[in-house]
Amino acid sequence: MYIRSDKELELRGGDTADLYANSADDNESVINEGTPSSSEILDTIKSDVNKDIEESGDNSEQKSDVSESGTFKRYRRSSSSAVTVTTSDTEFNYIFRINVPRKLRRFIIGHNGKLKRKLEEETNCKLIFPSKKNKNHPVELISIKSKESLERCRDRIELIILNAREKAPYTHFVSIPMNYPDIQMTFKQFTEAVLADEELSDSCRNPKLFQGACKLHFTIVMLSLFDKSEQVNAINFLQTVIDERVKNVLDGQPLEIEVKNLSYMSEEPSHINVLYACAYSDKLNDVANTIAEALSDTDFAPRQSGDVKIHMTLMNTRYDVIISYNFIFNNFIYF
Repeated sequence: MYIRSDKELELRGGDTADLYANSADDNESVINEGTPSSSEILDTIKSDVNKDIEESGDNSEQKSDVSESGTFKRYRRSSSSAVTVTTSDTEFNYIFRINVPRKLRRFIIGHNGKLKRKLEEETNCKLIFPSKKNKNHPVELISIKSKESLERCRDRIELIILNAREKAPYTHFVSIPMNYPDIQMTFKQFTEAVLADEELSDSCRNPKLFQGACKLHFTIVMLSLFDKSEQVNAINFLQTVIDERVKNVLDGQPLEIEVKNLSYMSEEPSHINVLYACAYSDKLNDVANTIAEALSDTDFAPRQSGDVKIHMTLMNTRYDVIISYNFIFNNFIYF
């Protein structure tokens, strides 16, 4: 699972803006020699999953929301606790705790707390956000009126979170790496041919536009994961999907992939931002659709509306923007 940098998050967009579409039929055929076996694909994905678990820190104490059957619990069930009732000499308090990623809390609070106050007034609940010292703790919902008030407030918060996720930039994506030596060599030959073609405009011959050979991959699905807990849940769920579904699709057979033709993500051929190579393989399509469909059942990935568009990005104008952005800030001199 790939994690985007802060600069990539700020810039948005990129080669993963349109994942789902029907691939056009094509008569040309270019067989990709050195196709990885199914076991190699699974081992590579598993190693990336394990690496992310190690990098996310203190995950041994994190609880996964993946059941033994591989079913992922929806956001409400995975991030909320049961309603508890406390009593005092004068009143009953109904308390509910819900995990809200810190980066999404501002959508509930609003400017100067305006949205928070409005939500409290309309639901007869009190919202208590954790202090900076306990920033990873859940948000507490308290009502002295009824359990129904808490449930109404909870539903409103979950709707706000879901809407915020749809508007927020993606933070991660799931991909199948294609950085094998033969593929890297062919890609480098393609790069050299483009850079040496004087009939092309200078804007097309910018070496900064090309993907790094060691980063070549097939993008499967985009994710929005805003804290370590969500990362762990997504990683564990992905591992379960691989073990219980992808293995059944591959059935121990090698994954043969046919890579042919170039395509782009733009309505205007004269103004394109992304150039990619197409991949054709019924089994690869089944693997990609299996993963994307499973993850779309969570609140961490967009709802799948069709087959995954299998693509391997070769050139992207965003790469030049990121490089220039980093160069400016890394070389800025303060006087």
